[in-house]
Amino acid sequence: METLAERLKYVLYKLDLNQVEAARLIGISQQSINYILRNNLNASRLSVRIAEGLQINPEWLLTGKGEWQPEKINKIPIINDNLILQLYFRDNSLTKETKYILSNRDLGKKPFAVQIEDNKLCICTRVNEYREKDSYLKDDYLYISDHEIKISKRDHSNPDVGYKVIEWRIYDIKV
Repeated sequence: METLAERLKYVLYKLDLNQVEAARLIGISQQSINYILRNNLNASRLSVRIAEGLQINPEWLLTGKGEWQPEKINKIPIINDNLILQLYFRDNSLTKETKYILSNRDLGKKPFAVQIEDNKLCICTRVNEYREKDSYLKDDYLYISDHEIKISKRDHSNPDVGYKVIEWRIYDIKV
């Protein structure tokens, strides 16, 4: 693969992403991705941002040298509904409309993301499924009910309720 466009096309195929999904993950417009691919660009000022958003090796995307991906990329579902969240944990089932974000970090057994604002997501997991020593966000917890989503400090009176926030993501465009 000689060009940035060829390498980007390969990554989209390997990650099973269309241009719209990739743009959402990266935080750029679908038109930007289409422009790179359609014009078979060798370089773009967006290259590093694309690599970061898709969690791939930036050197490989820019030059073709090295491996294209870290050892493991996790596809994390975005779940904003308490019922769907319960089904995800109970049956591992999600709807066809479920959107995903990518991460190359070890985020526990069943990580999920919740959209907090138009451009802000938090990645969470069940409290007992994440090693506390690995977290750099020691105090943020997500509480989700049928009527609200709330981020707060841990409820020590009931420590197994809620979900551990393990990462925040902010995007330049709405997800």
